[in-house]
Order: sequence, then structure tokens, then C-alpha cells
Amino acid sequence: MKKKIFTYFISLSIIFFFLLSGCGGSQEAGKPAEQKPAAQQEQSQPAEAAVEETEAADLSNGSEEETQAEDPIEAEEPEEAVKPAEMPEMGDRLAKAFNDLMASGKYYMKYRMNVDGESIDAEIAYDDDNFATKTVTGGIKSHMIIKDQKMYMIDPDARTVMIMSSADFEEDEEDLDYSGLVFIQDGQGDFLGQTLPYEEYSEDGTLVKYFFKGKELVGMEMNIDGMIQVLEIFELSGNIPAGMFDIPKDYEQLNME
Repeated sequence: MKKKIFTYFISLSIIFFFLLSGCGGSQEAGKPAEQKPAAQQEQSQPAEAAVEETEAADLSNGSEEETQAEDPIEAEEPEEAVKPAEMPEMGDRLAKAFNDLMASGKYYMKYRMNVDGESIDAEIAYDDDNFATKTVTGGIKSHMIIKDQKMYMIDPDARTVMIMSSADFEEDEEDLDYSGLVFIQDGQGDFLGQTLPYEEYSEDGTLVKYFFKGKELVGMEMNIDGMIQVLEIFELSGNIPAGMFDIPKDYEQLNME
């Protein structure tokens, strides 16, 4: 869109330039001739005719010279805007396979993270519009499923399923667009006390570091608006375990819609 607006502006500038050039030429050619006495006019008619032809030729030549002098200005092309340096593409980097997997919308990840000093073991699964997560925190298990525009909060200990609309949750949720990640840099960095090679990417202000042991992905560090989350990854694959999206039929259902 910006390119179209810029081209349109240049076209208007050229048209405006030609209009100004035309107005200047007609004003010079239209200057009134000085009047002479009648006697002199009769005696000098042949001479004046010759002079007028000479002046007309001079004006024509002058107009051509003026046009030729202006042509280089008209022919000048606008300077191209300096393009910002393009970031390198992902290419065959180690993170490419994992980014492509997560961008596909169907994957399973098992990981551990630390929140406020407390360790959380988690599993997540995406299958197009369906999402599921299982967590274990301090020995307490929980299971959440989003599918069919409903959110199911499953409590295995109480054997209950709380059902509510997923509209509000999905509206507030902002998933990272893995297909839009741009490579920033690679290097060596600290990950849970180990110095490991990493690749860093960015997407709309979110920074993601992938840490590797050989070609194995062992961790991710995500910086989201200054909040850093460190994930110790045990598995990231396209193999979704059976039961991730199953609603227990023998649990008490509490409809909160």
C-alpha cells in the first residue's frame, strides 16, 4: 500500500511540473509588441516582417533551448528509499524443524517450568482448534481441555468436570505465531546451570531462545513483555498421547455456562 501511495505522489509531481513549464512558456511568447508612429510603420513594414520572423525563430529556438535545459530535471528519478537490513532467514538451522512442527498446529510437548519458586510438570497438545494441557504441581494433578467451543476443567482427585464456555478464554488468548519467527542470533548461553548453544528468534516483540545438546532440543527461554519463562523440554513431537482430549464419562459434571 505504501508503495502505491508513493508512486501516485511521484506521478502527481511530474504532472504538476509539466503544467508549470507550460505556463512559463506561454507567458513569454505572449508579451505585447511596442507600438510605433504610423509613418514609421508604413516605411518599416517589410523590415518589421523580417524582424518578426527573426524574433519568432529566436523565441522558438529559446523555447527549445529552455525545454532542453529543463529535460534533465524532468528525467531525474526519485532516489530510492533506503531499505532496512533484512533479517536472515531460518534456513537449515536446528530450530527450523521444531518451529515448523509447532506452526503446523498439531504437536505434543512435555516440559517442566518454575513459577514463583515452584516446579510445574506439564504436557500440552494442539490438534487444530483443540487444545489440552495436563499439569502436576505439588502433587496436585489437573487436566484442561478446550474443544467444541467449551472448556473442560477436569479434577482427577475430586472426579469432577467443570464445563464453561471457551469464548472468553479464546478471545484473551494470544498464541505465539511460530510461523512468523525471525532469526536474531546464535551463540552460547546459560541454561539451568549449563552452557549450551542456542538460537534466538523474535516474533512481534516476543523473544524465544532454543537451547540444544547436539541436535536435541532440551530447553526454551521465552521473554514475553519482560516476563521470562524457562521450559526444560523432555519431548516435542507430533505424537499426541491417547486420552489427551478425552472427557471422563464417569466424573460428575458441573455446568458453569
